Amino acid sequence: MAQAVTVYRWDDPGAPQVVDGRPSEYLNILKKCLVEGYGSKTGLGWSVTSEDEVSPLLVVKNNVSVGGSGGYAMFSSPDNAAGQTITCRGLLDFFDRDNFSRSSPFFAMSTTLSAAALLKNWILIGTGKAFYFFSYNQMTMVANYTNTQYVMSFFMGDID
Repeated sequence: MAQAVTVYRWDDPGAPQVVDGRPSEYLNILKKCLVEGYGSKTGLGWSVTSEDEVSPLLVVKNNVSVGGSGGYAMFSSPDNAAGQTITCRGLLDFFDRDNFSRSSPFFAMSTTLSAAALLKNWILIGTGKAFYFFSYNQMTMVANYTNTQYVMSFFMGDID
């Protein structure tokens, strides 16, 4: 049976914001949407397995009580400098930052290209089992045509 999805957006009341394009800002958005909630919206029921604020790391586990596999999503960055790349991967086994197995190939998201192109607008659409994440700049909001634009987007979680 399909689960209802929840949509989280940068312009929701109380939503976390991207200010400088630091990895911690994007990890905070993921944590708020997946685990804690914000404003009047509750989190999706994922749980935090590991977290580090100094050398940014967020590992979350999907919700087995709603049919999730218990799989993990890991987001990490070498430091919290604005514009630093965030490495993302799905995992079936997680022990610590350097010890995991049955991993998806990793991909890297670049958080900013320039001040004008900062990816501040974001949307997360998800359930307790999986989610989509999109982040884009303000210029994309006023483009009424198909064009090559840098947009951060990915899917993470279980596919039935």
